[in-house]
Amino acid sequence: MPSLNSEVQRIFRVSDLTGAAVSGLTSAAFTLSLRRKSGATLVATSETVGVTSIGGGEYWIFYTPTVAATLYVLTVTAISTDYLVSAPPEGYQDDIEAVAAVTAGPYLTTRDRLKAAFDFKQDIHDARIDQLLPQVTDLFQTYCDRQFFSALVTEYPTPLSNCVRLLLAGRPPITAVTSMHLSSAIPRVYSAAELLVEGTDFFVSEDGQWIELVTPRSIYGPVTKVAKLVYTGGYASVPGDLERAAQEVIGVKVLKGAGKLYHFLSESVGEGSMQGLRWDDVTPNALAVMDSYRLRAIV
Repeated sequence: MPSLNSEVQRIFRVSDLTGAAVSGLTSAAFTLSLRRKSGATLVATSETVGVTSIGGGEYWIFYTPTVAATLYVLTVTAISTDYLVSAPPEGYQDDIEAVAAVTAGPYLTTRDRLKAAFDFKQDIHDARIDQLLPQVTDLFQTYCDRQFFSALVTEYPTPLSNCVRLLLAGRPPITAVTSMHLSSAIPRVYSAAELLVEGTDFFVSEDGQWIELVTPRSIYGPVTKVAKLVYTGGYASVPGDLERAAQEVIGVKVLKGAGKLYHFLSESVGEGSMQGLRWDDVTPNALAVMDSYRLRAIV
């Protein structure tokens, strides 16, 4: 079903009176009528309709609907009686889906970067890509058990035992620590007395995933909320391998098309090759990248 503010494209064919295909005509050769349903009647619309010859007697016809949850009717007729248009008599009917506006992200890639990566020249996939950007981003973050994008966060990392030595950040990499407290009081207190100093009391690991105390601290009682960490963590720009993996997953979903549960697979093995079908959308390469970004555990 076409979506609001996403270009709708259809194909029609033109032939002469002998049935031979006619190519190369411009929009001036046709009468184009686009109407939409308003109440019980069809009314004229202001959307522009374009036509492009694509060869073999076939033509793209396209428009961008601006009114949701309504029926658009597009009719094409040739001005010259020497040409026949193979459009249905009632025209092309598009029931426009009312979809929520796509938020700005952040996402693991962008529509334009994905289209460039897969060489998508037309805009027919834009609505599908816009739907998949947040869905695939959520898929990656859920699988990896982390948020990827840079933000200032407050966390209460829990040590494995009452001897506190390492603390794992939930939104690596840590790029700046605002404050770090370690409290043994019940209820917890995060005052100047519990404040630790970076470089004196603790260090951030080189990969930005850990806080390591210079001297392990013994805490008596429950370890819940012993530590309070305020820091900026996550990626200011998405790593290239992560973006490419997300593009692969989105690209597979788009290329499979609506209603298809599979895509073709071909792989060379020794001197031969294997061909088959895949039902999953996450390619082995994408899965390997996702695994590399899963949060490590303290052992």
